[in-house]
Amino acid sequence: MNKDYYSLRSDPFANRADPDALVMTRPARRALATLLDAVAARRPVSALLGDPGMGKTTLLWALADALAERGHPVAMAGAPADFAELVEALSLAGGDEGQFPAMLIAPRAPVLLIDDADLLDEATREALRERLDGPWRGLVVVVAGNAARLKPELVERLTPLGHAEAVAYLRHRLEAAMLDDVAPLDDEALSLIADAAGGAPRDLNQLAAHLLDA
Repeated sequence: MNKDYYSLRSDPFANRADPDALVMTRPARRALATLLDAVAARRPVSALLGDPGMGKTTLLWALADALAERGHPVAMAGAPADFAELVEALSLAGGDEGQFPAMLIAPRAPVLLIDDADLLDEATREALRERLDGPWRGLVVVVAGNAARLKPELVERLTPLGHAEAVAYLRHRLEAAMLDDVAPLDDEALSLIADAAGGAPRDLNQLAAHLLDA
């Protein structure tokens, strides 16, 4: 994409998980609020579900930032990961097993976020379940992906955007990258993109980026 030609400071529709580019649509606001409440209530396992491209990873990073601002020790792990890698992620967050007793009774619960949890192997899932029922009781886990085998107490699902929200999503991403008031895609173009791409943020980004590259 020629950012200079379009007077853009950055690629508005880059296909990557970027919490700074998160658009707080109604599904995203609801999911973030629900998961923050679940952590505050110390629910052992909560799940964020959604079809591919719905923004689960981006929202998980936004949740990590929000939890850190509230004083929670936060560890992030991405599958496929084995149990040792989960322990390493917790250690990097200041939560190695030797420090768990103090952390688990602290006012702010430590939180482990696992992306693509459906890729965890059975041995890792079983080891995690055993720890949560025993020495890691008090650790809060939030997973994104297919979490049925971890038996979450709470499930929040990201749903597709409606047409108006899809247009607003595209407009927000575009305006955040613009250097002046001249948008390279007008509202009619954004509406056509929303009609063609549907309500998944990744699909909206890809089609809009394709138009700007044409």
